[in-house]
This record gives sequence, C-alpha cells and structure tokens, in this order.
Amino acid sequence: MLGHAAGQGHPKAKQLFARWMVLGKLGLRRIPAGVGLAVREAMRFASQANGF
Repeated sequence: MLGHAAGQGHPKAKQLFARWMVLGKLGLRRIPAGVGLAVREAMRFASQANGF
C-alpha cells in the first residue's frame, strides 16, 4: 500500500518509503535505491521551496 501511494506521488509516502529503504527494512539490496530516492526527493523539495 505504501509503495502504491509513493508511486502515485504522495510526498510523505515517498519520504517514508525512502527512509525504510535506506534503513534496510525492505532488504539490503534496496539501500542504494533508497539513497537515490531520498536525494531526488530532497532536491525536488528544495527546488519547490525556492520557487525554481
């Protein structure tokens, strides 16, 4: 369910999904993908906050 919400673009779901991935709760192989997702979402959030 969380994966579906994240896939639909819900910001909090993406944040939680990325956190779980980084912590290895969804498997150790997903840690690098979690880091990438977290960085992309942080960059997107920062660009929206700055109005770019």
